[in-house]
Amino acid sequence: MQLPSQKMSLKFPKYHKTLDKMKISHKTLKVNGIAIILIMLFAFLTGNELNGQTIAPRSEIKPLKIGQAIPDELWKLPLKVVNDPSGKDEITLEHYKGKLILLDFWGTYCTSCIAGFPKMKKIQNDNSNRLKILAISSENKEKIDKFFNSEVGKAYKYINSVYENTTFQMYFPHRTIPHTIWISPEGKYVIPTNTHEITQENIDAIYNNKDAKMLTKLDVDRNRALLLSDNFYLNNNLKLGFYSLFFQGYYPGYPSGSNFKRTTNGKTFGRQMTNFKLNAIVQALATQLFEEKNEQLTQNRFILNTTNPYLSDPKVQISDQLLNDQYYSYELIVPESKADSLYTYMLADLNRYLDVTLSLRKQKTNCLVLVRTSKQDKIKSEGDPSGREFSEEQGKLIMKDEPIVRLISLLNETSLSQVPIIDETGYTGNIDLTLNGIDNMEELRKSLAKYDLAIKPTTRDLLMFVITDKK
Repeated sequence: MQLPSQKMSLKFPKYHKTLDKMKISHKTLKVNGIAIILIMLFAFLTGNELNGQTIAPRSEIKPLKIGQAIPDELWKLPLKVVNDPSGKDEITLEHYKGKLILLDFWGTYCTSCIAGFPKMKKIQNDNSNRLKILAISSENKEKIDKFFNSEVGKAYKYINSVYENTTFQMYFPHRTIPHTIWISPEGKYVIPTNTHEITQENIDAIYNNKDAKMLTKLDVDRNRALLLSDNFYLNNNLKLGFYSLFFQGYYPGYPSGSNFKRTTNGKTFGRQMTNFKLNAIVQALATQLFEEKNEQLTQNRFILNTTNPYLSDPKVQISDQLLNDQYYSYELIVPESKADSLYTYMLADLNRYLDVTLSLRKQKTNCLVLVRTSKQDKIKSEGDPSGREFSEEQGKLIMKDEPIVRLISLLNETSLSQVPIIDETGYTGNIDLTLNGIDNMEELRKSLAKYDLAIKPTTRDLLMFVITDKK
């Protein structure tokens, strides 16, 4: 797309050296839109002054190696920050020279990163005179502000974070987050680690010039099958057929997350879950099996007949304090032609690996059903913008232009849902409603009655996910 040509007056006081070389006046330029971009690009690529500081050309930035000194331009690089303890909007690393610096790469979408924040706070407070933990994000200020102003993020406003920064990624490249870079008080790149290695013992070891017992974070390619040798070359003539791997214990280099392998038409033929709690792996499987049956999985659809401590609570909880043996990694790949049966294979696979039996079956179950008590439609949406407000603590739920299945899902998350709550209203349109007392059954019944809705106890043959110890 061609930029529109127009005359304008621009001042470039910070780029006068570059402009002098180009024999262009640095005071006032009358150029069209294309020329503006070319001038800025030239200055960017050749490396020039930014706020009085000479920045290395991006094309010349090379990843630092362990043991190398941090270059001067990185110490003096202006960094945009939020939540700075002294109230600054911009800082440099130079301010923390002489301290142990931990660069904690994170993102607002990274639950593992956020779960580690309380630990970071304690470590920082316990070592305030000799340590600086600085969070690093490439996301823009709008996303960062939105997170720290959200209900979840408000609790973490003690996190001093850089935003809109990609330069650090060039000096310390990595594929996954969380990712922590250790910079010694002497200004040298010590090691890249996972946040689990951030301990008082390791901090003390570095300050006492002792060997810190830390594992280097392995930056592995998640697009390859787990632990598959790089020597195993895959091309159009050689394809991975069935591949399955399951092991217990934390594996450095992989994040706590999922990865999918999909065909060109979007079908999933491979699922990878790394550094997960075992119940998270099982829940991921159960969710997919329920979806294949056009059912919605809720926590009260689990039947737990097991003493396995890692499966006794089906709720997924990410915690930085987990013991090593509470982490599991699992991958299953099937031929693309078998993609529709991936999760059926996974069910059989996990039943072979685990000391429990996982099964999906219908059985008569006590439950609550939501029904309409009249033919009068009091819940029809007026077409307001879609949105919802949900707070079990306040005992109130507001829904606007949402499907009724969303209401059922939310009710199943409340303290009232000791048994499954299912929809038998037959209502297909979107709804508007406001409910009080969602933490109290009697109050909830009164709120529902205003919309000619009721919740009634009964029994139904429901699809359940059963976990049973092997004999």
